[in-house]
Amino acid sequence: MRFDRSSVSMGADDSRNFPTSQALSVGKFRLADIHSKSDKSAMSSPEEVRARLKKAFEGSDKGPITLALDWGLERNHLREFLIGKKDSLKYEVIESLSEHFGIPINLLIIRRLKKKRKSAA
Repeated sequence: MRFDRSSVSMGADDSRNFPTSQALSVGKFRLADIHSKSDKSAMSSPEEVRARLKKAFEGSDKGPITLALDWGLERNHLREFLIGKKDSLKYEVIESLSEHFGIPINLLIIRRLKKKRKSAA
């Protein structure tokens, strides 16, 4: 299959992997001048998710321990994430938190941190 697209059709695509615009070009391909589109992940870091959840718990009638027990989780499951002992939560827990607090789920999904490679010495 050939990858033959005109620069006109590329401007209409909304892709985070291949941002395009009509401003700059390299051959048939248009390069992005729009800073909002990038190859960087749109997911939140663990610190951003913690901050959102802490703010949500401040305005809630239940704390993280009570909520975890109500959902059948370990007593400290949510609390350990909020204080930084855990770096992630299971998707089912994130989904429940999203529904409970009315936070869009895409704001609670955590971007994985890249592991540093060992240098060859």
